[in-house]
This record gives sequence, C-alpha cells and structure tokens, in this order.
Amino acid sequence: VTGHMEVVLARPKRRTPKAVLLDATGRPLPADIVLEQNDLAGNCATVRFRVSAPDAALWDLHNRNLHTLRFSWGDDVREVRFGFRWFGVDGLGTDAMLRLNGQRIKLYSAISWGYWGYNGLWPTPVLARREVDAAKALGLNCLHFHRNVGKTEVLDLQDELGLLRVMEPGGGRHAIARELKPGETLSAADMFSRAFMVEKCVAMARTFRSHPSLAHYTLQNEIGADPGNADVQAV
Repeated sequence: VTGHMEVVLARPKRRTPKAVLLDATGRPLPADIVLEQNDLAGNCATVRFRVSAPDAALWDLHNRNLHTLRFSWGDDVREVRFGFRWFGVDGLGTDAMLRLNGQRIKLYSAISWGYWGYNGLWPTPVLARREVDAAKALGLNCLHFHRNVGKTEVLDLQDELGLLRVMEPGGGRHAIARELKPGETLSAADMFSRAFMVEKCVAMARTFRSHPSLAHYTLQNEIGADPGNADVQAV
C-alpha cells in the first residue's frame, strides 16, 4: 500500500517522518516500509511511504482484517485504519468480471440516497448501523452512495462488518461541460461549476481511499456522457 502525509508546519523545518504498521490490537507488525518522498515547500511537507507486508491478513467480506498505519512527524502522530485488499476488473472485451483479492465477485447493490433522520445529512451511530444491517439482511453485498458523498460513520461500519460501497459525488455530471457549437465558449458560471465538481471528486477520492469497503467511484448514473469529450478523460 501507499501511505501519504501532508504536514502543515508553524515553522518550516525538515524532519525524518516515520510510519509503523499495526494490527487490530495495536501491536506492531513486520513490514518493509520505504520512505519514497519527503518534500518541504514553504511550511508544507509532502511525504509518501511504500508499505509491503506479504504476511498481512487480507480484508474481504467474510474476514474483515483491519490494520493501522501510524504516521509520526516529530512528536505529532496520526493513525489511519485500512485493510490490505485489491479490487479490479479482468477480461475486458472478452469475458469481463470483477475480482476482489483475485476471486470473482458479483456486486448486489441498492441505492442509498444519503438523507438521514433527525438532521438530514449525517447519520447517528444507530442509523449508520441500521443501514448496514438492513443491506446485509436483504442479501446485498454492496450499497451505493448516490446523491451525497459518503459518510465516515457508515464506511467505518462497512469496514468492520463486511459490506462494499460505491460512491459518487452527487451531481457529478457537472464535471463534464456540455457540448459546444462551433465558435461557442463556456460561460464563467459553467467553467466554475466544472472546476468545483472536479475538485469535489478529487477531495472525495482522497478523503475516503483508506476504507477497504469502498470498492469504486461512479461519476453519476444515467449520465449519458460522450467518451470523446475531453472532460471525461480529465476528470
């Protein structure tokens, strides 16, 4: 896996950052951890580690093995929970199928609109657990964050209980500008809308990428986008 750090410093000073792999109980595990990047620009340090642990237990829907990567910059420490797993596609153009940790998997999913009782946008712990339990009781192995960016409270439970997730930003089609006629240009409002949605997509991917239950991202369902539009490739 790749571990990323961004550290904002009160006084720019180069240090040697560290990373340690922990199991679910907080016990250090053997791992080959290589510092690949340690750049300091102004008061911001950008750090990247490559972590290899061939003997680490994998995360899947039935064995929810979770690990923690402990980052440190001097006396400042941050821990991030994650799981070793990979999700991909084989056989594109011939016999395409999804695979989780090399094993074929079919996703059985439903849409969650992301509107929660009491406040509307964020679930209480009880409501977050209820959504995951309900999906599993229906025989689903996945849920779809459809109109709103996902919530950490739900993803944490999906990591722990074994339920995959698909995420879209909500209104993702605005990352793709409309087709222009010859001589026509985008308005300032359209350019702002596109830039805003692209930034939202990037923030979404960076914020939640450590959750092993997050299987893939979708820009928007029923979008009808032209693959030849340069904005499709850009986003």
